[in-house]
Amino acid sequence: MASVTAMESSLFELATRNLTIIDIRSEQEFMANHIINSFNLPFLLLNDRKYELPPRYIKFFVVVCKKELNKVYDWFMKQPFNIEGFLIWEEIRHLPKNNRNDKINNRNDKNAFPFQPCPLLKQEIKFMKSMIENNRDTNIIDLGCGSGRDIIFMAKYFDKSNIIAVDNLPGKITQVRDFAKNYNLSNIIEIQKDIRQAGSLHELFNDYQQSNKNIVDNGLSIVIISRFLCRDIFEEIYKLLNVGGMLCIHSFLTCNIKPKKMKEKIDVEELESVFHIKYGMKILRNNVYIQPDDGRKLSMFLAMKV
Repeated sequence: MASVTAMESSLFELATRNLTIIDIRSEQEFMANHIINSFNLPFLLLNDRKYELPPRYIKFFVVVCKKELNKVYDWFMKQPFNIEGFLIWEEIRHLPKNNRNDKINNRNDKNAFPFQPCPLLKQEIKFMKSMIENNRDTNIIDLGCGSGRDIIFMAKYFDKSNIIAVDNLPGKITQVRDFAKNYNLSNIIEIQKDIRQAGSLHELFNDYQQSNKNIVDNGLSIVIISRFLCRDIFEEIYKLLNVGGMLCIHSFLTCNIKPKKMKEKIDVEELESVFHIKYGMKILRNNVYIQPDDGRKLSMFLAMKV
């Protein structure tokens, strides 16, 4: 993989096209000057912030200082990322650049982030936003939030809502907290709890009733389940949803070899059977998503409580 230093016209096109560019120089160097629309993830922090990089099916360029090129190259070659090429900062001459007055990473821009949220949320965000017109003090919860990509995405779009991140792993909760700090977000509530047992969601709300009373009083406007599944809490989810509230499920289907445990997989017919036939929810979407990198299939399920 060679550095991209030749053909100035191609470099100009690179900066003006809708391509992902990750600048791994220090934040100070980035703030002094950087390529338009690039994102800053300092190399010294990459091991702890890998989850902020684009997924494997998206190619991206890396901006690096010449003296750091070899070790940066070695690091990326050991990772499962799809690098299009390396841009050596000292050798770039005619790329459009921003000065120090530019807001770092455009963090206030709802569409400005190098990572990718759940495709269901990405495709339906405008609809969900339109259905929750006044999002002040509404509650959006991500069950099994992982490192927090969906949490950050929703927190940017629903900036007046409480965005509740729930995971049973303390390391994931720490990642979400750091992630929110990196993007200057203050509307995220992190909760470490195992919610795989029946009754656990009600326990969660009871535990936080005193310090977060509005969460209990206002109920839930949106529930997100992505790459996680627990049938034992389906009934609790339905009961805690407000009328007009939406349920988003993006989970692996039974036709996949992985994950191996069948209890972690679901079928599109089962989702409709449970939430429409049993609970009377309105099905807004129920189709299949195929992952570009490995071909695994996931549900694209969106339902509303009526």
